[in-house]
Amino acid sequence: MKKVVLLLSFLLIPLMADANYELKLYEKIFPLIMKKPTLKVFVEDRYKDIFEDSEHILLVSNCRNADFIFAKNSSMLPNGCASKPIFATQFKAFSQKNVFGVFYWKKGRPQLVFNKKTIQEKGLVLPQSLAKYAY
Repeated sequence: MKKVVLLLSFLLIPLMADANYELKLYEKIFPLIMKKPTLKVFVEDRYKDIFEDSEHILLVSNCRNADFIFAKNSSMLPNGCASKPIFATQFKAFSQKNVFGVFYWKKGRPQLVFNKKTIQEKGLVLPQSLAKYAY
């Protein structure tokens, strides 16, 4: 029994840490780019659990009230959301219109990429500390 509990703890702790890792990352980069300490974000349902414990990122139910959209890509967004900046979780979305950044996993490693052109078009600011992730 002890072995089973020990094995489960080694498997579950890294999974729980990943969600906290992502939240900490988002809470650092989004306010820098948007130039706001607290942000309103429209999030696809599958990603809402990432932001549940955030003090600086408020989830909104209507994309029109959001500062930006957090989604897998821009293809499944509701009508009226097309003009908002989008942060995606799939690299394929990097070249889609209005996607200013992407965070995804590749071979078990986190990857962060920003689109310089979209950042400029949307009037966002990429701080010097994140410039090395911009293309």
